[in-house]
Amino acid sequence: MASNNNRPLLVVHDDKEGHLVYDLLLLLLDGEAENDAAAAALACFPRPVAHFAASLGLRALAVSGGAVVGAFYRSTTSGATPSSTTPLDTTLFDGHYAFESLRPPVVTGAGGWQTVSLPKPPIVYADGGKELVWVSAYFAVGTRVWISAARKGTFSFDGTWRMEGRWELPFEGRALHVPELGCVIGLAAGTRLLCAYDFVTGKPPVMRRVWTETCPEGCIYTSAGDESRPSRPRDVPSLAYLGNGRFCICRPMSVMEPHPDNFGPPMKYNAASFLVVVLRRSGSGELELVRRGKTSFMCFPKSSQISYIGFIQPAISN
Repeated sequence: MASNNNRPLLVVHDDKEGHLVYDLLLLLLDGEAENDAAAAALACFPRPVAHFAASLGLRALAVSGGAVVGAFYRSTTSGATPSSTTPLDTTLFDGHYAFESLRPPVVTGAGGWQTVSLPKPPIVYADGGKELVWVSAYFAVGTRVWISAARKGTFSFDGTWRMEGRWELPFEGRALHVPELGCVIGLAAGTRLLCAYDFVTGKPPVMRRVWTETCPEGCIYTSAGDESRPSRPRDVPSLAYLGNGRFCICRPMSVMEPHPDNFGPPMKYNAASFLVVVLRRSGSGELELVRRGKTSFMCFPKSSQISYIGFIQPAISN
């Protein structure tokens, strides 16, 4: 259940096989000038470093200290033992959520790690609590995590919950606070382009940069809900930090067109694209994209029933 390093890992959920976790080699090739269009290399190990069977009822994944950890619906035992000193950053499936802490056994060697339920954020629900609310964006700084609940606002947690404001974080899914760059890097809401935000506790994030060149070749991204948008692959992208200012964007892809009213059979993916870029601070302190790799692709067998593709990210030191 452990990887050979502390790099981000890729999770692929096959409805028949379960969750497969791959160790990817994603890098910009050495020897390229920083202002050139550097090539990107993608190498996938032939077998997954972890495999959680579909029958286990997996609900969340994390990676810590080189170990892959799974939490299950019918069991509170983790799939592997993480480092006890490293925070976890979990994968969020379909926006549905439950807040838990992962704790070691009281007696060393006495069973696996346990998940302990945490209080829910102070969200005001309509219809006596029957309203469906999902997490649209989240990120962590140290031991505090910020989440946005769609149409409800932004909340943070570090032992107790507090409401930050009625505003929502302006990105989709998990964003990453990168201390060496001094900002939060994520994928902008609607366009899903790589973006940078300044963040001050208690205030809405301030957008600093959006990089249109991180749009995949041949795709035009427009705001969600724009029915005039051109045809494009259906995707739920995720972001990984590779260190030294390098980021990778994973975009699951399908040739299928989504149903016009978002109903119909669940989307199945048959490929994923990967784009590696490098961000740096200029001499004046401005954040710049200094290198962009070529898009790499991973294709899956036609027999696969892939319903999720995304990164799990080791915690970034603050």
